[in-house]
Amino acid sequence: MTLAALKDDAKPLTAEELEKLQQLCGQLSTNLLLLQDDFPVTRISYVRFACRSLERVVFRADIELLQRVEEADEVSGESCSVVDAVLGEYEKDKVKYLEEVQKSGNRESSHYRENHVESTLAIVFGESTDVQMILDEFRRAVDFLLPGYYAWMEGAALHSTLRCL
Repeated sequence: MTLAALKDDAKPLTAEELEKLQQLCGQLSTNLLLLQDDFPVTRISYVRFACRSLERVVFRADIELLQRVEEADEVSGESCSVVDAVLGEYEKDKVKYLEEVQKSGNRESSHYRENHVESTLAIVFGESTDVQMILDEFRRAVDFLLPGYYAWMEGAALHSTLRCL
């Protein structure tokens, strides 16, 4: 889930700032996991968008799921391994990870909000007040830690990509 992008004029993060940000992200994950039983996924959305943040949607069709998928059936071991590998990049080599996230090009206007038309299958979270409450708390904590660094995505655009189409 992309919540924000580094502002175009944000200075590079230090290793200490990245470590504190990782701690906040860990707390966010814990808080969101507490909601998982109260927030079942009941629909997915086909979205044709005009920018990667999904703040400019060209077309959206919601697809209601007929039944809740049992957790054990949701994610394959192979998919878990891919996610673990991506998340493990930080722990494996923090210096290299910091270099990668500092690269130009993955910032607010140069990537997330630039014109880019594509389609995706996603879970849209923008309507959940419980999720919004947790994310608002997270945003305040990040803005306190790193004032002026991040441009936050609009609440209605918050989503988790299932598959790019």
